[in-house]
Amino acid sequence: MKFALIGKLERGLVTKTAQKVYEFLKAKGLEIQVEEEFAKYLGVPGVHWKQINADIIITVGGDGTILKTLEALDGKIFGINAGRYGFLTEVMPEDAITGLERVLRNDYFVEERHKLGVTLNGTRLYDALNEAVIHTSVIAKMQMFDLRVDGIEVDLFRADGMIVSTPTGSTGYSMSAGGPLVDPRVHGFIIVPIAPFKLNTRALLVPNEAKIEIRLMEAKPSVMVLDGQYEKVVSEGDRILFTASEKVAKFIRFKPSYYDLLRKQFYPERRDRGGVGEDEGKRFQEPREDSDGKP
Repeated sequence: MKFALIGKLERGLVTKTAQKVYEFLKAKGLEIQVEEEFAKYLGVPGVHWKQINADIIITVGGDGTILKTLEALDGKIFGINAGRYGFLTEVMPEDAITGLERVLRNDYFVEERHKLGVTLNGTRLYDALNEAVIHTSVIAKMQMFDLRVDGIEVDLFRADGMIVSTPTGSTGYSMSAGGPLVDPRVHGFIIVPIAPFKLNTRALLVPNEAKIEIRLMEAKPSVMVLDGQYEKVVSEGDRILFTASEKVAKFIRFKPSYYDLLRKQFYPERRDRGGVGEDEGKRFQEPREDSDGKP
């Protein structure tokens, strides 16, 4: 079993956690490759991104670290959350070694997440796990978008931008722009306009098999950003095609936790009551009264 170690380039909790992970695996006599830039923080030998070949990739950081990793590498991701949110990570730093012990015992399952294939004017770009965002380069300027699904025109409208999101990305930019939260087990993509200048333009959920095409209809400077990591300038007349990628992202998991994670991230006040707030708990404990005051 080969391991790779990749982390956010900062000292502090990230470096301390990664050091413990490195020493633990070395003590077990296991092969571990450390990404060369991150290796400088740990003071150990490093390996260039393109030379990393591992069965399990350990990331120390947040979701951004994982997205950057998936841009370049394939492999099962074991994410240690030393970032802000950690929707994609599996354990906190204090549980890193315990988690790795379970990995070595094969006491885990692999969760697969669908990715978005992106093609610009016939050229395939890298696959996005979260989303592709197209927006104007100048603040307060709108672009005219022509949206088609399976070759059929859906809408023609002006907006600040467009988001094509996977279910994984539905808790990110898509959500902030008014898109729905979508269970990652759903096979589909969410199309979300950003501040459209049209009242009846809404977010749209389409199946994995759909071919989503977006064309820019005005000569205004615009850019496409994939997973917040990769930028590409796009221009009037460019044809951008989105399809389901042939590849999936693989994550090491110990238990199904999507809805538990949603509750902890978005409803922290309910965390200690299993999803029932204090007032709700009292309501469920008290007998309901009919209109005449009798229970």
